Amino acid sequence: MVLTEEEITRLYRVQKTVMQMLIDRDYLIVDHDLNMTMSQFKNKHGENMKREDLTINRRKGGDESDQIYVFFPDEPKVGVKTMKSYISHA
Repeated sequence: MVLTEEEITRLYRVQKTVMQMLIDRDYLIVDHDLNMTMSQFKNKHGENMKREDLTINRRKGGDESDQIYVFFPDEPKVGVKTMKSYISHA
């Protein structure tokens, strides 16, 4: 599924917000991910951007076992089947 410009802009803003929330909670985020511009975001993910490419997996500073997995499913409503699919990839 090809994303519209509006969807790409929304995902960019969501990703920036998620990165800031992760930093606030002591997860390890590199400056490049936090300070990425819209054009850098588009270049990184390409013209045929897919939501699954935006998946974020980070660990908490000081505790490698404490990790978070953020995903952006294509489905408007996430059910058990979708959750199981993402959990199996984590």
